[in-house]
Amino acid sequence: MNNIDKDEVLAVVAGDKITNADLDAFLETAPNEHKAYFANPKLRETYLEQLIALRSYAKLGEEMKLDETEEFKKILDSARKDILAQMAMTEIIKDVAVTEEEIQEYYNNHKDDYTEPENVKARHILVSDEEQCKRIIEGINKGEKTFEEYAKECSTCPSSAQGGDLGAFGRGDMVKEFEDAAFDAKVGVTFGPVRTQFGYHVIRVDEKHPAYLLPLVDVKDEIESKMIKEKQAEPRKIRGFELKKLSRESLEKDKIEHMQSEKRAMRVTYFLVMFYSLLMTFLPRAALEYKTELKGLGISLQLITCILFFNFLHWMIRKFRRFLVKRAGGTTINALITYTYCCVAIALIVGNDIEWGRLFKAF
Repeated sequence: MNNIDKDEVLAVVAGDKITNADLDAFLETAPNEHKAYFANPKLRETYLEQLIALRSYAKLGEEMKLDETEEFKKILDSARKDILAQMAMTEIIKDVAVTEEEIQEYYNNHKDDYTEPENVKARHILVSDEEQCKRIIEGINKGEKTFEEYAKECSTCPSSAQGGDLGAFGRGDMVKEFEDAAFDAKVGVTFGPVRTQFGYHVIRVDEKHPAYLLPLVDVKDEIESKMIKEKQAEPRKIRGFELKKLSRESLEKDKIEHMQSEKRAMRVTYFLVMFYSLLMTFLPRAALEYKTELKGLGISLQLITCILFFNFLHWMIRKFRRFLVKRAGGTTINALITYTYCCVAIALIVGNDIEWGRLFKAF
């Protein structure tokens, strides 16, 4: 594949050239099991046919002007953001590294993770009879047969084929009675019988290893790899790159600010309602007292008042609906209070219809 001319044109779809470079980029999207066969001309030809088909459909989509639809623009914008995010993360984490001091600190803080627990290596012979267990121990001590020979002949445990060898095990790997006896025993001493739920055991501990901390040099590469992965998983900590984190505190702060803003809006609402109510109450009476001066303004005053009233009522309904759909208790109460003020205002206005009637009759 190294000898392939990247600029060689393999096909032309509606004036759009497909080169070896385009095909190689398309091959990168293939399943991993296919990538080992990229040098195979037949496989490349198969993928070239797929690429030609995709380019043909793309041209058809352009002719249908699908690229001008809102759906296409939304998908394109989403894909653009995903690609930008991936590129940004790659750029941020490409130079991630950990220092010797960080590795040492991690090692010191996680010693339990790199401590090998104590363990023993033992053999056993499992039988169902306590007296038989004692005879086996006696025969081993007299040298009549070896431990391994007795295990193969008498033990009912599957480990009998290996001469009773159980390998190395730590605490918690065996039943408690067997575990306590094995960890308390001396190396090389055959003892028993030890009774468990499985029967009677003849045991010999071949090796004992106390818990020990693995040296840093043995786990340094593992720690470094782990720390790099952790840093790469949190790009906001790399190169001082900070992403805004919506913590509980910031959410509470935003909620408080929103509530304060709503309260300010409510105060303005209450003021306008009361002002308009008072205006509608006292203006007709004032007009009656000065009917001579206001005679020429009668019709204009009526129209302006109606326009102001209906605009204000429309605005109040929108505010009330916005508050009412919210679930916060305080907001709902504010909405009900607003509604009450509206009712009071309307009642005052309606109640003063007589005054307005007298005013217009006077004109």
